[in-house]
Amino acid sequence: MPTIFHHQTPLEKSIHDEIEAGVEKGSNIHSIPPLGQPRDENKFWFQRGKNYDPNAIATQPSVYDIVDVREQYKPRADWENAHRFDPSDRWNWGEEHEVVRKIDRRIMLWVAIMFTAMELDRANLSQAMADNFLEDMNLSTNDYNLEPKGLITGTIGIMSFVMLPPGPTQTASWSRGKDGWFTAREESIMVNRIIRDDPSKGTMHNREPITLKLLWQSLTDIDLWPIYAIGLTFNIPTFSPQLYLTLSLKGLGFTTFQTNLLSIPYLVLKIINMLLLSTLAEVTGQLAASASLFQFWCLPFLIYLRVVDTTHTSKWLTWAIISLLLAAPLAHPVQVGWISRNANTVRSRAVGAALYNMFLQAGVVISSNIYRADDAPLYRRGNSILLGILSLNLVLYVVAKSYYIWRNRSRARKWDRMTPEEKIISVAAPSKKHQGTYMLPRYWRYREKLPSAFCLWTRSRMTMLRLLASVALANAQCTTETFTAMLADKAEATINFVQAVPRDGSFGEGAANIPFPRNVTKLPALCAVSINVKSSENSSYNFGLFLPDSTWNERFIATGNGGYGGGINWPDMGTFSHYGFATMSTDTGHSSGVADGTWALNAPESVIDWGHRAMHGSVVLSKHIVTNYYAISDGIKYSYYASCSTGGRQGLREIQLHPESFDGISVGAPAWWSPHLAGATLWQGLYNYPESDPKHINPSLFSTVTAEMKRQCDPQDGLVDNIVSDPYGCNFDFEALLCTSTNSPACLTPAQLTTLYKFYNDWVDTNQEFVFPGVTIGTDASFLMGSISTLGSDFLNYFVYNDTEYDYTKFTYKDLQFADTINPGNASAHDFDLSPFLNRGGKILKYHGTVDALIPTGSSVYFYKKVLQTLRPKGINIDDFYRFFLIPDMNHCSGSVTGPWYIAAGSQSLTGATHSVPGYEDAEHDVILAMMKWVEAGEAPDHLIATKFVNDTATLGVQSQRPLCVYPKQAKYISGDPNLPGSWECKSLY
Repeated sequence: MPTIFHHQTPLEKSIHDEIEAGVEKGSNIHSIPPLGQPRDENKFWFQRGKNYDPNAIATQPSVYDIVDVREQYKPRADWENAHRFDPSDRWNWGEEHEVVRKIDRRIMLWVAIMFTAMELDRANLSQAMADNFLEDMNLSTNDYNLEPKGLITGTIGIMSFVMLPPGPTQTASWSRGKDGWFTAREESIMVNRIIRDDPSKGTMHNREPITLKLLWQSLTDIDLWPIYAIGLTFNIPTFSPQLYLTLSLKGLGFTTFQTNLLSIPYLVLKIINMLLLSTLAEVTGQLAASASLFQFWCLPFLIYLRVVDTTHTSKWLTWAIISLLLAAPLAHPVQVGWISRNANTVRSRAVGAALYNMFLQAGVVISSNIYRADDAPLYRRGNSILLGILSLNLVLYVVAKSYYIWRNRSRARKWDRMTPEEKIISVAAPSKKHQGTYMLPRYWRYREKLPSAFCLWTRSRMTMLRLLASVALANAQCTTETFTAMLADKAEATINFVQAVPRDGSFGEGAANIPFPRNVTKLPALCAVSINVKSSENSSYNFGLFLPDSTWNERFIATGNGGYGGGINWPDMGTFSHYGFATMSTDTGHSSGVADGTWALNAPESVIDWGHRAMHGSVVLSKHIVTNYYAISDGIKYSYYASCSTGGRQGLREIQLHPESFDGISVGAPAWWSPHLAGATLWQGLYNYPESDPKHINPSLFSTVTAEMKRQCDPQDGLVDNIVSDPYGCNFDFEALLCTSTNSPACLTPAQLTTLYKFYNDWVDTNQEFVFPGVTIGTDASFLMGSISTLGSDFLNYFVYNDTEYDYTKFTYKDLQFADTINPGNASAHDFDLSPFLNRGGKILKYHGTVDALIPTGSSVYFYKKVLQTLRPKGINIDDFYRFFLIPDMNHCSGSVTGPWYIAAGSQSLTGATHSVPGYEDAEHDVILAMMKWVEAGEAPDHLIATKFVNDTATLGVQSQRPLCVYPKQAKYISGDPNLPGSWECKSLY
């Protein structure tokens, strides 16, 4: 088959893009000649394009195009091809095509002849060992060796020493011509094309011997043992029948001539199947899965040979079964490639491949001893052994893949714990412990395409080298002058400050930032920026950015605020910066605490900023800054949003008004229905007012109320654990709280019971119109009952009526209707047609705690159902882009005394952790990673796992974990330790 040069991978494309962007910007990636675009990535032949421009540049990007790191990969001075190495060399597709065809004619054709000769002898010798081959041919051993059949192999072997050159620049010789096979130009194309694909090829001279020490290192490299083990046994199920094929066919009554002819079809089919399997592995990248297909092919035919008495069936049927067995798609080429890809250097690759072949040949010895004379002619015992070995092989493939998955994850965790400087040292100057196959951040291949595409940037050695170049660039850019230049055409924007933050440094605005006064600590090295934007003649807003220096993951994430608070959310930005995001938050145009709405008095433009304008303007301008700061020509790869409460509303409102802003959002407990939420908050406080009213419930009584709710409702989920997992499924008996002669004073009067009933049921107006949901059973409502919250009253005073004299104690449903018509700031996220966001590929992950006293859980349930009602008539399955999770026993956005609640979401903080879920940094436990996986890999979460750490402190270990189910499913206890997620399953309870 023709030689195929490997074309550009997606990872290489990202390097290409950054190099091109660096050239445009004039960064330290300078003086780089143009680079080419790929013709085709790995595809099946019928998917490949038919036409290409032969004059287009074919040179693909590599580490040699990054000035800062190219020296680390410069070939050794004594490398035989070093004189042709030139990082600036460029060639076109037409030139490359001609070189490939020349290699096919000069080298690949002779290699094919060599392998034909080798197989001629190898196959005949195998038959001679198991059969009366020499007797049939009427030859002695010496006759065979000296007859043409033996001389052919010897002659071709000797000729190969003089016909095949040592390397692309060493073709000139007496046997190949004094000028060699290739021109200087062709030699340059070959050398630079190959070393760009694999820089390790320049680390070893082709005459450099393999030492005993290197042999021992490869033999003791336990990470290659799984493939060695597979090599020992994988081919035995077909090799034993193959050795005894002629004997078996003669035993069926075929003549020698017929036997020879009947051995041809399986060989032809085997070659075709082997090529198809190799193509499948290359295109899909699934090395382990593709290789295991060899075993599955063999299984039914071996079962037939074991079970059926072939002496009483048609000999042609038996021949067909044996031929199909032997035509199995040989996994040997796939596994040789598997070894090659898991060996990091030329040395370890050569030794590893040799050791693998030694194990393979040892398997041949085993194969020749399975069929015995006392088991003939059916070989039932032998076929039983082959079935056992085949079953063992399937287990070995699963074990190998599982082992590499585990090794990848453990290495990833170790890599992620390293500082940027330690990563650079590990790559640029690895210790002996981490050289070769042990180098970090290597990924062990059980499939060619690395898992978790969204975190590929932290796992790939090449990408780490690419990021080395951006370290100096980012540090140099973190200046006021840099951002002034970026904003030169943005007249509305001015710079507040620019500050470089070192690794493990801290940042914050202190008391000046009322909602977020504490400093963010243990930050990665980054650039902190604050921008002011004039939004109208009498309003403006600020936003902040954290721009990581060397750990940027080529993605952007924005976060939001809480209540009416006005301040940049540096804490959540700090959390997300540890993932590698460029992060943004806005103060929404004012400075205040979360429950202070006084700033809105007679400030309609500022209310618009708070409602939606500041968020959108900050997103647009932030993307402009990020794109320029990191010098990327084709834009940010993915944009996300994550926040809770008012932040949840901001995210929903942004995708309703501007669906192009984000690829995915993670929002919790969104305050999406601003007038109704504020009105309900005020109404609940007023209903329990004044304290002298007989219906007033003292907040101290709510411990009694929640205790009774748990007593009645906790067992209904199948487990008594102090958690009401299904508040909507509990038929709570309120009258159990009535005072009797035995339970006073921890009880309620009939008047108080009426108040309680109103709190825990939906607010419905006198005309039976739904207004807002009540809090759920199990929620401690003392927060709402203790006093009249300014979250409700300030909205009416300052957002709706702009009147400090408005008497909110006289609030009625008519006031709420008036607020609805105004919808201050156009803040309510009440557009339930989310199809524009769906159509642009957006994804929504929403969550809400079931004991949220501030924003009732039912508001998120109501929103979900309204979206469902809106989109279902359009034929849209909302699970395709919108998944909603209830978190049992979680309070507002975070926290629970008993239940698992932590999913690393926006506004969730954990003592002793900077980000993610310590020990469980994956898409199953971390909602940010789940969002990224859904957006980037198309894998939607069918559940999440929430974690409760002891005392909500990561360093104290996990107390319990529990699955969170996609609504309307709920976690149902099955059996076992209730603190383990495996003891639960997601079920539809109604």
